[in-house]
Amino acid sequence: MFDYKAFLAERSDREITVAVVLRAMADHGYLGERATQVLSETTAELASEPFPGEAGMRQLYLHFNGQQLVTRFKINRETGVVTFRDSWMNDEESHVDDMDMINYWYPTYFPDGKVSDRVAAWYAVADEKLNYKA
Repeated sequence: MFDYKAFLAERSDREITVAVVLRAMADHGYLGERATQVLSETTAELASEPFPGEAGMRQLYLHFNGQQLVTRFKINRETGVVTFRDSWMNDEESHVDDMDMINYWYPTYFPDGKVSDRVAAWYAVADEKLNYKA
């Protein structure tokens, strides 16, 4: 069986942030081809930066299709769980579901460590658009 805990350990924070982008968009109704289309627009912007005051916390900004989502997230590298806090969509409080990278996200979307066909285009455009600040 493929070792997703080791796979997670080898992923950079930027790579995890791309997965977080996909989760945040999916939780707001932007899935698959629809998400790929809106992220491909020249005006779509994605940015992730450290959130001051809490080690490991990042803030993610997604501007796409006339929408704006802002959320904070943190990953526990030991358990693989990404926890989301303080999410806002178009200035209204919102929600992004926490994400289990080891037991759900990677086995579903990265079978045997390779991006699945159903999210390949979406993943690629999110990766390309992301302005990641270390």
